[in-house]
This record gives sequence, C-alpha cells and structure tokens, in this order.
Amino acid sequence: MKEEWLPVVGWEGFYEVSNFGQVRSMSRKVTHKNGFVQTIYEKILKGTISFYGYRCVDLCRPGKRKNSKVHRLVLSAFAAPQSAKIDTRHLDGDRLNNKISNLKYGTRQDNINDTKKHGRIPNGERHWNSKLSDHEAVKIFKSKDRQVDLAKKYNVSHTTIYDIQTRKRRLSQTTLSINT
Repeated sequence: MKEEWLPVVGWEGFYEVSNFGQVRSMSRKVTHKNGFVQTIYEKILKGTISFYGYRCVDLCRPGKRKNSKVHRLVLSAFAAPQSAKIDTRHLDGDRLNNKISNLKYGTRQDNINDTKKHGRIPNGERHWNSKLSDHEAVKIFKSKDRQVDLAKKYNVSHTTIYDIQTRKRRLSQTTLSINT
C-alpha cells in the first residue's frame, strides 16, 4: 500500500495526515507580533504518548493551539468526520497502530467489546482490587463448606463467596476448565 496524505480536517494548509498514521506540518511563513517572519519547514511530527497510551500531536496556527489524538485525525481525514460521541476503535487493540486499515468508527459498546476481546480489561486475579487468585475462586466454587467458614478462611465477605458459588462473580467456563 502506498502512503497517501490528506489535509487534517479543520487545519487545512497547516497539517496533513497519512493513511499510515503519520502527521506532518506544512511549509509556511509565520509573521510574529514583533514583525519577525519565520519559515516553518515541512516535517513529520513525533508527538507524545498520552497517559492512556494514545499517540498525540500538538497542532498550532495563529491564535489556536490544540493537542489531538492521531487516530482521530486519521479517521476524520480518510473516513468522514463524526461527532465526539462516536468512538474510534483500534481493531487490533494496539493504541499506537494508527493506520487507516486498523481504525474504524463505532459505538461505545463496540469499543468495550473490542477491549474485552483483546484482553485489556483486568478481571479475575488481574483486577487491581482482587483478593483471591483464580485457583482460590475455583476451590470456593467447588467447596461444600459453609459460606461463613469460607469467608473467614479466605478473608472475604460471605457475599463474595455467594457470588462465586452462584457464578455471579469471577468464574467463567475457561477458568473452570483450566483449574479442574
């Protein structure tokens, strides 16, 4: 596939974005308040990685500055601009892969489903607030002991024990089959 460049929506004449997920500034002359004329040469922007793991770039023009996520810029240019309420999905789960072939608009639920599919939602013993390992949860599920006794043994509430035993929490068929 050949790299194609299109203007960044709303920043035409200042920036372009490629179908490979790169952003470049356009060559131009800028006159500062003191009369100094500066030539800005075309260059590909490196950008930064946001706290959430997305590549971002700073876009600037006289009187305006904006930090933008690259994946949004790519989709706006190569698909059609959408409202802010529509999510941008990374189909392979890699937040830094901003190629147009990896991006698609979708609903919030589509994005949540993608996150689950790619294993990015911590659950079970990977969850930050987990007190039990997956192995312990399976033991609790299979146990015939009283819930109160299990709660004391594992230092959790009897509601947690009940939820595990009734499959309201924690256990999936995968966990059961792995640990049996």
